[in-house]
Amino acid sequence: MQNSTIISITQQTPDIRIFRIKTDQPFEFIAGQFAVFEMGGVKRAYTIASAPNPDYLEFIIVLVPGGALTTQLWKLGVGDRLAVTPKAFGHITIEKIPKDSPILMLATGTGIAMMRSMIQAGAHRDRKVVLVSGARFAADLGYRDEFDNINNENFTAIQLASREEYKGKQGRITLAFEDPDLSKLLPALDPSTGLNIVMCGGPDMIDALVDKFTALGFTTNENLHFEKY
Repeated sequence: MQNSTIISITQQTPDIRIFRIKTDQPFEFIAGQFAVFEMGGVKRAYTIASAPNPDYLEFIIVLVPGGALTTQLWKLGVGDRLAVTPKAFGHITIEKIPKDSPILMLATGTGIAMMRSMIQAGAHRDRKVVLVSGARFAADLGYRDEFDNINNENFTAIQLASREEYKGKQGRITLAFEDPDLSKLLPALDPSTGLNIVMCGGPDMIDALVDKFTALGFTTNENLHFEKY
């Protein structure tokens, strides 16, 4: 049953759009969780990119060539209706991280939605947060201007494009830890400091860094949290 209305669409690139959706009934979730869309009998999960609020849910979505749901979604406009399951899902939430723990956030592609929701919910209000996000091209970096313009001494954003420079930086997230200039901006990778690491993105990035962090003493589901898409 259609229970939600598209209230705005922002075109980031031809293949990336930001949708704001108003549900008919209040939609409760914790920053970091995802919702499930259903169109034409097809269900897909999308991480919510906004902080909990009564006015809208926001999603950053990539058009999948031939995708069963996104090809339908790209045909819709403002005012059109769609179905969103009335319950949020996902175990990686801002509430799982101790309030005094610094956070290293790592995201590729639309994995940035999880981090943006947590930041919008005030993850950096009383602790240090370093965000490292990556995409192939600068235009594909989700919310790049927003993160560049956060003026808070607790927050650092490192945004990387692997195929071109963005503000003098270029490379993959997995190589950022080997770059002397970038590594200076990162927190000490030491679990004894209370650091929590949150990752969301492609499996290659996640797998490579899980091995790296566990070798340094981080523990999955304790101070190392990740979700692949």
